Amino acid sequence: MFSVNQYVKARTLKEAYELNQARNSRVMGGMMWMRLGNARVQTIIDISGLGLDQIEETDHVIKIGAMCTLRTLEQRERLRKMYGGAIQEAVRHIVGVQFRNQATVGGSI
Repeated sequence: MFSVNQYVKARTLKEAYELNQARNSRVMGGMMWMRLGNARVQTIIDISGLGLDQIEETDHVIKIGAMCTLRTLEQRERLRKMYGGAIQEAVRHIVGVQFRNQATVGGSI
């Protein structure tokens, strides 16, 4: 279990970055991994409202947002084709579908 003294929902990515410069601050979104730990955190910075839950595709680049769920990553057809199913295989063993629907890429990293 962990304890938190202050909760801040960041309005911008810049604000989240600045708040995270404090030594005892943590960025969070879904908290699937963080809640399993044992820590005392001064400030939790919520980035769930910053639009980072998308996968953006262009002809040459795929941008994966930190708040993109592992399940979204697992189901993305273009990633499956590009990497021969390696990404899907890497995440499919993480707990279960219900967990992967909430666990984020950023939190898992």
